Amino acid sequence: RLNNISSDLKNYMDVSRLVITDRRLVTFLKADISAVDDTMTNGANYGMMDILNAAEGVDSVMAFREDKKMVSTNRISYKYDQDLMNSGEWREAIYSNEGRATVTLNCGGVARRIDDKPLVTIERSINDINSQKRIGIMMMNISSNVFQDMLNKLRYDNICILGSDGSFIAGNEDYLNYYSPGFAVGGIKNKNIKVANKRMLLSACSVDNYPIVIIRVSKYGTEGIPYGILYVLI
Repeated sequence: RLNNISSDLKNYMDVSRLVITDRRLVTFLKADISAVDDTMTNGANYGMMDILNAAEGVDSVMAFREDKKMVSTNRISYKYDQDLMNSGEWREAIYSNEGRATVTLNCGGVARRIDDKPLVTIERSINDINSQKRIGIMMMNISSNVFQDMLNKLRYDNICILGSDGSFIAGNEDYLNYYSPGFAVGGIKNKNIKVANKRMLLSACSVDNYPIVIIRVSKYGTEGIPYGILYVLI
């Protein structure tokens, strides 16, 4: 069965829930700063990696303590925006979701891959199971290859998957220029465009409540098909 974007993201959300209950990670997040050492940090990393071994397509997982100390799998592939990380803003945005998983793009700006490959990020705040006290934040970064593979399996070259901010995720990068923010709200939008002086039909729609949009460009005379294809992917 072909996975679609929504079902894939829901599966990754389930994996992220497993990650935040890992005993070694929780120990690292709750420990007094004076007790945090390499052994504890490595333990937290191994805890996350054990779970990820069963999940394909996860590029990295990052977990941040309340004092901003962090652990990360695949740390060397990323560069970090320390200013944003140390600001209260991005933390408050995540905390406001009260432990629910939310989807964002490219680590919400806190980090990005050194090679600038796009990522879809699942983030959630972590609470202590017993006291319900907040103990940290987790970000799970999903490789854009997951979405590219989906399109490759369908053999589509006339689709682009992109972020609601207009950033490229997968598919035909030439379509980025046709993006408009209105595509990210409501149902399927259709628009006439010209590609190499030919009239084409662009269909776009957002994926559930996620900051992800799918664009498809087709020749006139195939109007019946775009919807079906977009719904397969959503």
